[in-house]
Amino acid sequence: MQDILLSISLSTLVGFLLAVPALIMEAFGRKRNNLPVLLEVRAFWGKDLKHKEVFAFGLLVHLLHCMLFGALYPFVADIDFVKQYLPVYGIASIIVFAIAFYFAEGIVTEVVGLGAFWKKEDKNAWMESIISTLILAFLFWLAVQYYQPYYFTGI
Repeated sequence: MQDILLSISLSTLVGFLLAVPALIMEAFGRKRNNLPVLLEVRAFWGKDLKHKEVFAFGLLVHLLHCMLFGALYPFVADIDFVKQYLPVYGIASIIVFAIAFYFAEGIVTEVVGLGAFWKKEDKNAWMESIISTLILAFLFWLAVQYYQPYYFTGI
């Protein structure tokens, strides 16, 4: 249980760090229409969202995405098949998990009405999503490397 909580904490922290540019742009008034890293959902289930709602919803979705990434990875890393072929909490297993997570996310976004891989929101949202997921995976791996000597060695 502790490894799951630590994994969630690390991935959420990484997600927050990735959202800092968007937070700064929002706080000081942005000059452009798109926020970095955050996917902008302008309408959700038939309701048009206002500017602040778009930002808040995008930040919420981004942080939930990061939390879910951290919550699910320890379960995947504990599967015997994964342990056999990929090092647990290694860069390869985290990147493979990130790619699988991205494809699962694409299916979920279709189910909730945002289009497969966010295509209803923006034609390039799929690319933003895969890039941010891979950056999340790499930074998550770096955070795990920092804590590995103390915590993750027994796993």
